[in-house]
Amino acid sequence: MKKVLFSVLIGLVLSIGRSEGQVRSQSDEEKINGLFAGIPFKRFTQLIETSTNFRFYFSEEETKSISVNISAIDNSLNQVLSGIFENTGFV
Repeated sequence: MKKVLFSVLIGLVLSIGRSEGQVRSQSDEEKINGLFAGIPFKRFTQLIETSTNFRFYFSEEETKSISVNISAIDNSLNQVLSGIFENTGFV
């Protein structure tokens, strides 16, 4: 149930957007660029939130074990999150 709620909240995040340093607008869809190596999920969300209008709502308790190791080159937020959550119970 908690993972379903988490998924719904992540879905809400995907509907908001803006651009800055690591993120740029392209064809009305923001693209994420950056190397996110070995950082906690919470830190990843902070980096994205400070450079965009995306907002994340999640349980820190449920995501504290997720370490983000991803390189993004002109990827959508959906693509980046899919890569982060690969091989986890989250979608």
